[in-house]
Amino acid sequence: MTVVVSCVVKAEVAKSLNLPKLGEARLRGLSAEVVSDETVSARMKMAQGRGFSNVMCAVIENLNYSLILGSDTVEKLIVKMTQWQLLSASIATYSCPPRNCSLIY
Repeated sequence: MTVVVSCVVKAEVAKSLNLPKLGEARLRGLSAEVVSDETVSARMKMAQGRGFSNVMCAVIENLNYSLILGSDTVEKLIVKMTQWQLLSASIATYSCPPRNCSLIY
């Protein structure tokens, strides 16, 4: 079975975050050989977002960066952030100063 992993995280980062382990994966394309590493689950959101998405990441020992996201994961996070922004904009908030209650959209 082939599972697409669109996130890789440095092993020391995954360990420090105590991310839940999902299993193992055989990865191609990161180096000349096929690499076997564990996979973890991470909850992520955009800095301005409120909604989290679960992302499966492969853990790599000697990664040059702390985290690398694939374009599909970035798109998923942007969609989630946009959904929250649209939801927030459509919810009416009530502001009721004394004797002058108004509806703010």
